[in-house]
Amino acid sequence: MATKARKKDSARHRGNSTHVPAQSVPTGISGLDQILGGGFPSGRITVIRGASGTGKSIFALLYAMGDPKDDNKTVFATFDESPDTLSNYLTTWGTTKDVRFLDFRPDPEIMAVGGQMELGGLLVRIEHALKESGAKKLVLDAFDTLFDAFENKAQVRLDLFRVFDWCRKRGVTVVATTGEESDYRASTGVMDYAADCTILLDQRMDNGLMTRLLRVMKCRGRAHGTNEYPFLIDERGVSILPVTGTSMSGGGSEKRMSTGLKDLDGMLGGGIWLGSTVMISGHSGTGKSLLALSMAAAACRTGMKVLHISFEESPEQIVRDAKSAGIRLASHVKANKLRLFSRRSVEQGIEQHIILKLREVDEFGPDMVIFDPISALSDLGDSRTFKNMAIRLCHALKARGVTTVLTELLPDDAGSVSKLNVSSLVDSWIRLGRIERGGEMRRKIQIQKSRGAATSREIRELHITSKGLTIGESINAQDFLAGRAS
Repeated sequence: MATKARKKDSARHRGNSTHVPAQSVPTGISGLDQILGGGFPSGRITVIRGASGTGKSIFALLYAMGDPKDDNKTVFATFDESPDTLSNYLTTWGTTKDVRFLDFRPDPEIMAVGGQMELGGLLVRIEHALKESGAKKLVLDAFDTLFDAFENKAQVRLDLFRVFDWCRKRGVTVVATTGEESDYRASTGVMDYAADCTILLDQRMDNGLMTRLLRVMKCRGRAHGTNEYPFLIDERGVSILPVTGTSMSGGGSEKRMSTGLKDLDGMLGGGIWLGSTVMISGHSGTGKSLLALSMAAAACRTGMKVLHISFEESPEQIVRDAKSAGIRLASHVKANKLRLFSRRSVEQGIEQHIILKLREVDEFGPDMVIFDPISALSDLGDSRTFKNMAIRLCHALKARGVTTVLTELLPDDAGSVSKLNVSSLVDSWIRLGRIERGGEMRRKIQIQKSRGAATSREIRELHITSKGLTIGESINAQDFLAGRAS
């Protein structure tokens, strides 16, 4: 029921071309169609530029492969790498049967430096390949390398305009890639002006972690995303996280779900709203992870699917530790109702983490997602970067109708104050703490806020036993005065 609706939502939000306007051609890249307002402009010229290693050729290859549902016939003209090399790259993600490669690499032994650039022969070969294959898609990969063979840049620019106009008249959708030189404007920078759409790729290092970024500099005749968008290149291609995912939608369900603890449900005014965002804050040992797992088990018992993402423990350790507290997870994992996904936070940048997690969400189609602890990602960038990415993540999940649970590990010197600055973003905030008294530690639980609910003002005791978690009596003022609370 809820899972079926979630699958429909996830398909809509994957960013791939489930619906591409008639005047657009699918890019073959998750998220990029959304940023461009539909895809590459049909029958027009798109230039993708960036420094070495930014992924220009990969973008071109994925465009050439296209969407399996569409006409993928493409002529791929390479001016740098050999057709055999590019064909091997392409087989990583799909098939090469609809791609025809043309080798236009300059031959240094016969190249006449300083002569007039004549593209007649090049255009004849391209036109023949397009007619013979019936392709309407053309890639000019590393097109700028051809310019290095000629000193007369003015003539090069004229011939460049001629090539692009020739393609437009024939209704061919062109993607041309070019490098990013220090003197780009003085050399091949005219490509930006001649093209209808220009995309800039960049890569930056921050705290020893690399982040790749994409920016659409222009796209004539349509609205498009104007920010910088992080993207990830891996064995499955390119994934982009559109900032447009921050639009405020979803999360307005009239139904609640149980936390698995009846007394906690009562403190929250009846449980947590489906599709809302819940944060559980507390110091080490206060029971944050176990409380989140209790919520996960309760959701699975009602038939929901839960994705649990841990940045500190392996799946085996999570199942073992939960069992010691009376929370049985193995049967839910076996029934594919609970998926445990673990990855160290320091393995990649915060943007890559979020892209991969949203990919997991789209593939598994969960009703609930748990990040334990989300604070592990806060060390990967400054507070502003973390908050921006947390906003994108939470709103992307809320738009999918997914209930999100975030756990926050408070530093020992933080008192009971949250360090993430995202409390205004969440719908419900559960705070855990501890009181040390007479050589004994007692755990406490309170509701800081829960939107749309009449919440309890009590601070109550949280018990972790071998039979599960339970909520005890209220902790009175004398306990705070006599003990040391945190």
